[in-house]
Order: sequence, then structure tokens, then C-alpha cells
Amino acid sequence: MSSLPAAPTAVPQYPPGVNVPGLQKPSGSTEPIAPLAQDREAVGRPGSTNVFTGQENLLVSFDGAKQKATNRMTDLNHVHKLLEAGYPNMPQPQDTAKPKYYVPKNPHQTPSYYPQMPNPVLSTSRVFAQLDVETLFYVFYYLPGTYQQYLAAKELKKQSWRFHVKYLTWFQRHSEPQAITEEYEQGVYVYFDWEGSWCQRKKSDFRFEYRYLSED
Repeated sequence: MSSLPAAPTAVPQYPPGVNVPGLQKPSGSTEPIAPLAQDREAVGRPGSTNVFTGQENLLVSFDGAKQKATNRMTDLNHVHKLLEAGYPNMPQPQDTAKPKYYVPKNPHQTPSYYPQMPNPVLSTSRVFAQLDVETLFYVFYYLPGTYQQYLAAKELKKQSWRFHVKYLTWFQRHSEPQAITEEYEQGVYVYFDWEGSWCQRKKSDFRFEYRYLSED
């Protein structure tokens, strides 16, 4: 009885280029052939069969534009014409954004005898002592960083107002404090509501911490 021929041993298949340790390559198998140098150079060249139609058109357009740019740079007359054509459209200072502050269309020229600058007398302690409290608050909040703000704060402190640096609000005792310690005093206070209704309001059981008291 003749023996049957042995079945060929099945060899697992792996993607090309994957080396598996301990795997013996079957006889007759060949390595993938690397592309030749001349074939690699042909890839991406206009007219090559390895280039898509759209890519070929793009490369042709790029080469044409590059050639035209080289020719234009050698033609000085053409360069001068381009510069002269762009000069009238050069940005000017008046093309910038308009200022946000008010500028009258038809400014009125006042006569020389009309006051052009505020009277220096208005910036004295004697004048600020005659202003009402709401005017002092207005000067303090709407003229920041000025000497007038300093005079307004000085006069408010003379009238027993105290500035709270955390709330940026002026407070005044309505009555004697209910409690006084080294760190705070607590009681009924009057404060000026400058952010809301622009009037004086009363605050009961308010704790005024001395660390927030302005000493300036």
C-alpha cells in the first residue's frame, strides 16, 4: 500500500516587511523589490504616470507662475510700474480709526476775554469747604488722580466721613458704635451709595474693620 503524499505545511501570512522571530521563510519566496532611484525621481514629475491629474495640473501651474515671477523681476520697468500703481493706495494717517473722544464739527471760537482755563481759586481748600457733600462726592469719584480729588477727600474727612478701601465707599457714624475693639468697630453707619441711587443710606449692625480704613 503506497503512502499518501505529505500535505504542505501551512505558513501564516504576515504583511510585507514584518519580521517574525523564529519564522522560517518558505522556499521560493522573494523579498519585495525596492523602487529604483530613477523610478523614485519619476514620482511627482509632470507627465509621470504616478501623478494624479489634479496634482499634475497644480505642478504645471506652479512652474509657470515661478517662471513668470523670475521674468518680471528682471524687467525693471514693469517693477517700477507696479510700485507707481500701488503708491496712490498707500495707507494714510486719516485712514486710522476715529478717536472716541468728542470732537465738534464746527468748533466755536470764543473771545479772548472768556475764561479759557478754570480759575485757580476753585482749587483751594477755602472753596471746597463751602461745597455741599454731594458735590464733594462727585469730585472725588469723577476726578480721579487730581488735586481736586485730594481736596474733596480732605474735606469729607473733616466732616467725619471715613473711606472704606474694600468697598470704595464713604461711611459715617450714625450713632455711637455698639462695640469697639482693636480690630474693628460695629454699629449703625450712614454710607453714600455712589454706584446705585446716588444718595445716603443707613446700614445697621455694620462692622467696620480698621484694616480697611484709609489713612491717606
